[in-house]
Amino acid sequence: MVHKDQKAHLIPCDKDCYYQQQGYCTLDEITCITCFQDGCGYFTSTDPYADLSDDRYSL
Repeated sequence: MVHKDQKAHLIPCDKDCYYQQQGYCTLDEITCITCFQDGCGYFTSTDPYADLSDDRYSL
């Protein structure tokens, strides 16, 4: 029995993707997608959060 808080997926991945670690996808949540790049709809070769600014430290 899987509880809501437990992750129950082991998705093998061999792409050079930001989310791939030790041969598995590390995404916490997935959604229904219709566009695929390089065989995976979530593939990204860079950090998707790198361009977000952190305004907590700027004055």
